[in-house]
Amino acid sequence: LARKKLGGFETPLMTRFVIYHQARTGSTMIQSALDTHPQITCAEELFHEHVKRSKGTSARRYLERKLFERHDTEAIGFKLQGYQATEEINRLLVNDGYRVILPYRRDRLEQYVSYLVAMKSGEWIRRDGPAFDLVQVHVNPDSFEDWVKGQQDKEDEIRRTVENLPTISVYYEDILADWDDHMNRLQAFLGVDPVELKPTTQKGRTRPLNEWVANWDDVAHLAKEDRWV
Repeated sequence: LARKKLGGFETPLMTRFVIYHQARTGSTMIQSALDTHPQITCAEELFHEHVKRSKGTSARRYLERKLFERHDTEAIGFKLQGYQATEEINRLLVNDGYRVILPYRRDRLEQYVSYLVAMKSGEWIRRDGPAFDLVQVHVNPDSFEDWVKGQQDKEDEIRRTVENLPTISVYYEDILADWDDHMNRLQAFLGVDPVELKPTTQKGRTRPLNEWVANWDDVAHLAKEDRWV
């Protein structure tokens, strides 16, 4: 198999990668932008429970049929949300030397409210058109703390899983602040020729955070605490 040098690593000519993420971290924004690159194929969540998979088919064979046998681009990958990752899938990532994109969101309260709004409204992605209609949610401080702890535990587990693989961390807030720089970093990480990439999704919530939280007076103090950022 032909090989190439990539970021100090010698890798197969075709780069396999995964966007290994938690909810509401900008993973779809990254995935959909990368998928517009002529040398990249980036699929959505192939292990989502709504995606059909023949019973008894191994994760490796499923990915080969669903993705790798259908495309011949230089970099091929997919999204994988933390809860979807089984031991079998994690072993496959490690054994096949996947390159790993790790999206994060610094502002935990923003992330949590975004999650609650999406759960309540059923709208997870906005490709075009106006921003989401205002949908107010109630934030229970104790539930928020428990949720953040769960996010941190899962992120730690993901980092341990991929600690011996080439990884790149990207933060939602940084991508919004400097889109071109972060898209160039990701293209370099995947070893493809740099091209100008445009976002194909848009921010669904454009109103201030306090307008989305019905009990804002009860949780406003959380937005000021460093431990949630």
